[in-house]
Amino acid sequence: MPARPDNVGWVYDSRRSKFYMFPGFYFGTQGPQPPTPAGMGCASAGSVTNSAVIFDPVTKLYTPATWPAPPGGRPGDNSAYGGDIGSDFAVYDPIGDMVYRWRVGALERLDLTANSWPSLINASTFFGDATYDFHSDQPAIDIIGRAVYVVQRNFGGSGWWLIKYNIGSQNMTRVAIPAELSATLPTQTDFETYTVFDSASR
Repeated sequence: MPARPDNVGWVYDSRRSKFYMFPGFYFGTQGPQPPTPAGMGCASAGSVTNSAVIFDPVTKLYTPATWPAPPGGRPGDNSAYGGDIGSDFAVYDPIGDMVYRWRVGALERLDLTANSWPSLINASTFFGDATYDFHSDQPAIDIIGRAVYVVQRNFGGSGWWLIKYNIGSQNMTRVAIPAELSATLPTQTDFETYTVFDSASR
């Protein structure tokens, strides 16, 4: 496995029966590590944080991504994918053939059919009352309900919210998380939240 990934985007593409890994945090950036498979562009800290990879469960091999890297100038550190302080997690939508990942306070989308990155969708466009940073918050997807969810932390006294992105309308809404539920959630930026969607109970 390339460079010992920790917080990374790891999604399963059910259309193509492949797994995709998007850069986040790799322990390979912290010093000498076991050898990385040749030909993958992941031999050094600098390259591993700029490269997505595809894993084939049949061949058991990792290969370089077939799509281009995100456009430059997007939120996060200087790496193409945002790195550990830009974007850590991702989800895949098999209906739209799209990968969703939060890029600090903006939703980043990878259109796998078109092999392109549409423009960012900023949370501040819809709410505008806080500093948004979801890079350490794992999103959850409701495939049937056509929505992506993520937890908004209480940054700057803005309160705790559950953010919903409507895939069809490309709008965002939010609902407050009650204090008795949010009291134990982490506010530190180096902690993570992990959101899951119960598709059976909805």
